[in-house]
This record gives sequence, structure tokens and C-alpha cells, in this order.
Amino acid sequence: MIGLKFNRITVVGPTIKKPEWHHRKWQCLCDCGTPLFVTGTQLRNGNSKSCGCLNLEVLKSRSTTHGMTKTRAYHTWFGMLDRCTNPNNKAYGRYNAFAPQQRWYVFENFYEDMGDPPPGMSIDRINNEEGYSKENCRWATQSQQTGNTRRSISVFFGDERVCLKEACLRTGVPYHRTVKRVRKGADVYQELGLEQPAKEQS
Repeated sequence: MIGLKFNRITVVGPTIKKPEWHHRKWQCLCDCGTPLFVTGTQLRNGNSKSCGCLNLEVLKSRSTTHGMTKTRAYHTWFGMLDRCTNPNNKAYGRYNAFAPQQRWYVFENFYEDMGDPPPGMSIDRINNEEGYSKENCRWATQSQQTGNTRRSISVFFGDERVCLKEACLRTGVPYHRTVKRVRKGADVYQELGLEQPAKEQS
């Protein structure tokens, strides 16, 4: 791999492993001169094309066309792309597997699908095992986001997937008792008094 170039990234040294990393990474250098560490998978599949400078150049080139660079919608979009695609972003390791659908690499498309964030709300992935897309994203309150972590229990309420706490509020079932019973093996839909949807049946 040493000497090979992937987009703007050139591999300049052998792999190393740090305690905070899940995988070994190659020592690399971006065309702009920034050193970085990238896994072989990210290099080969094209998820990492630069140290982040390429994304910034693309975003800056587009920012003058829509006049919305100072809006919350734009900052939400920019932050989403940056943490999913920029290896220098501190959150990259947690979000690079959830990069947005290709359509959302253009701000105007993201804005057409999501609109302006309502006051007090921010973007939230409904299913935390899937990436950012129109079908998997919503504007949510902090309380909704806190309940919708990858560790939380979620269920289908009609056609909508919601966290267990939200489902308990809608059905009037005590949350703390229900979550304890479910974590001990009880069927979540029986506890809520709901019929298990076909999409969740094995």
C-alpha cells in the first residue's frame, strides 16, 4: 500500500494501532500537506478522499449559490457532512459508517427534503443503524434524541419507528416498569398492548 494514492491521499507509512482505534490505520499524507491516518477499507472504497479539504472546497464553491450559509439548516447540513466524511472531525469514527445518501451531498437537495429546523429541534436519525436520508431523518427535540440512542429500545408505532419512552407516552404505559421488563426478556409489543408489525416478525 505504501506509495499508492487514493484520490488526494497518499499512503506514506505502515499501519499503526492506537488504543482508541478499533482498527489499524495507514499513515497517510493529503495533497494539501496534512498528515492523517486512514484504514485500508476507507481508502479502497473511496469513503476517505482527503483530509477534509476536498469537502470544504466543494462546499465553499456551492455556498455562494443559495445565500443560506448563515442559516441553521445550512449549519446542520454542513455539520452532518463534516462528521461523516472528514477524518479530522473528532466524531468521524462514530459517524463515517452513516454517510448521507448521495443526493444530500448537495445542500439544496437536503433543504428541499428537510426544510428549516423548527425552534428547539435538530436533525435525528430515526434508525441509528442506518445513515442519513430523507426516509430515516426527522427534526427532533433534545428529549426525543436522548431517548433515541443506539442503546435505546425502539418499536414501530403504526408506520413510525419511535423510542420506547415515546411509545409509552402514547400508550399510557409506565416507562420505567416497561423498560425493566423488556430488558429481562418480555415482549415489548405485548407490554405496550400493541400488535407486533409484520416487518418485525421473524
